[in-house]
Amino acid sequence: MHGARDQSHRLTVPCSLAHHSYTALFDLTRLALEPLQLPEPVESLSLACRAFSPVHQQSAALFQSATADLAQAEKLLLDRLAIRIGEQCLHGIRLADAHLPEEAWQRTHDDRHGSDNPAPAQRPCWLLPQPVALQQRATGLDWNGHLQLLNGPERIESNWWGNAVKRDYFIARHESGPLCWIFREYGSRQWFMHGLFG
Repeated sequence: MHGARDQSHRLTVPCSLAHHSYTALFDLTRLALEPLQLPEPVESLSLACRAFSPVHQQSAALFQSATADLAQAEKLLLDRLAIRIGEQCLHGIRLADAHLPEEAWQRTHDDRHGSDNPAPAQRPCWLLPQPVALQQRATGLDWNGHLQLLNGPERIESNWWGNAVKRDYFIARHESGPLCWIFREYGSRQWFMHGLFG
């Protein structure tokens, strides 16, 4: 942007994918310009692109195009968030090479788009900071309401060389509706809430 007093201001608009639609670029640029308070009126505006890539036209299967549209919308949302709150506030989550659920992920700043590698099994979206003990009653398991077991067990064993962990994980439905991820410790037979599915 070039001002009346020959001052220039540079603005970078992040794009995580190549856009062939001017509306997406226009929306991102508008979002980046909205919060700016310039010391003088703008007389001219220049647009520069670091790299160009060809648009590949190809026909896709009926459901494949919906998946591609969803992936593009997701990346556009991340670009909009990066402009609004700052790229440094966004991060991704990657799988880590560990068996224990609380150690099987890591936060990344260099790749906020995450990993394309699928999770090895059904895992909840949210793990509690610490597992919470469940109440065992005559009617079954309770955590601020009754839990009904739906699936399991999935045995997870780790750290046999040190503080050994052996757990049987189950998916349970809370009486209010949400799906929960619970486990029973192998030795103590105590039940714990460990996470919630989205």
